This record gives sequence, C-alpha cells and structure tokens, in this order.
Amino acid sequence: QRSGVPPGGPVERRSGRTPRTRRSEICIIIATDCRSYAAAFTADLVRDLVDPQSPEEIIEAEYAKDVWDLRRLPGVKVRPQQSIHTLGFSHMPEGLRGLAKLYVRHRVETEGRSPSSCYQEVRRLGQFLGWYPVHKPDATVSPNT
Repeated sequence: QRSGVPPGGPVERRSGRTPRTRRSEICIIIATDCRSYAAAFTADLVRDLVDPQSPEEIIEAEYAKDVWDLRRLPGVKVRPQQSIHTLGFSHMPEGLRGLAKLYVRHRVETEGRSPSSCYQEVRRLGQFLGWYPVHKPDATVSPNT
C-alpha cells in the first residue's frame, strides 16, 4: 500500500468555484431575467401605442391566435415572476383545435385561472385530442355538439 493515497483511490478535488462566484452568477441570471421581462413589457406597450385597439379587439385577436399571451387575457392571474406567459395550441390536431380553444376560453373567462392551471389543462387536453383520433378513427367532429 502506497502512503498518502486513501484506500479507495485518489480523491477528486472539488472545482475551484467559491460561494462568491455562485452568488455573482445568480445575480447575473436575475438581472438578465429582469431585463428580458422589461423588454417584453416595453414591446407590448409600444405595440399598443402604435396600433391602438379597443380592449375587446385586443382580446379577440389574442383568442384567434394559436399561441395566447396570457398577460393580455382577462381572467388569467399572471404575476411578473411567473415563467408561464404563453399558452400554445399548435400541438393539437387542427380539426379539434378550435373546440379546444373554445373550451379553454370558457374556463378562463368563467373561472379565472392561473397560468399553470391553464397550461396543465391545455397539455392534458392536447394529449387526449392526440389519442382520440388514433384510437377512434371512425369518430367525427360535429359543429353542433
């Protein structure tokens, strides 16, 4: 047995990073997030000043999109520190996408939802709508139901 070497083999040394380095990296990440949020807020403000629309027109235009900006919709409680700001429907089958949007819109307008609950609902609905046509190919979508 060699002297100076532990029985299990040589011990790897930890990286030379100090707690101070980690703190400064966290501060940089937070500052970057704040700047990106401020830039997005400024872009929304400029867009609204350049293209003035009534609140109803803005809401209807947002609901018509396949990716909704939740900050522009009434009934969704979005806090600045939340990371979920958009809700996408593009992963759903096109024939059923309109129905899914109507359903989620109804839930948002009648119940007032958090961004995370909207996201979870759209994700589950997308999974079901992707599964359904595969397992029930003879099923059709009726606009009256």
